[in-house]
Order: sequence, then structure tokens, then C-alpha cells
Amino acid sequence: MSAFVLKTLKFLNPSEQKAVEVFEGRIKEALSDNLMALEVFGSKVRGDFDAESDIDVFVLVRTFTPDVMTA
Repeated sequence: MSAFVLKTLKFLNPSEQKAVEVFEGRIKEALSDNLMALEVFGSKVRGDFDAESDIDVFVLVRTFTPDVMTA
């Protein structure tokens, strides 16, 4: 996991951190060289989340193909 991603996870609890780490690994494996960026954003990164907040993840791919949707 990149230093940037680790820094942005400081407001996540251990279970949420693990979920993001697993997601990152699976996306990197599935998209390989097609993955350009993967970032966590939103209230969980800013620190202004509440009990109903989710974890927002931005995934940028080099080329969008139908198989990207199943990754």
C-alpha cells in the first residue's frame, strides 16, 4: 500500500483499513497495467464522518473495457 493511501486511512478503524487493503490488492491484481489511480476520498479521509458514512474509493483506468466492470 502506498504511503499516500496509508496517510488517508488514519480515520478508518482496523476493520475498515483491512477492507481497503483487500480491495486495493484485488483491484491491482484484476486491472494490472490498466490501473492508473486508486484513491480513498470523502468524509472518512477528511475526518468529518458520522456513523452512517461509507468509504468512497476512486478507481481510474487507462482503457475502459467491458471486463473492467467485472474486476
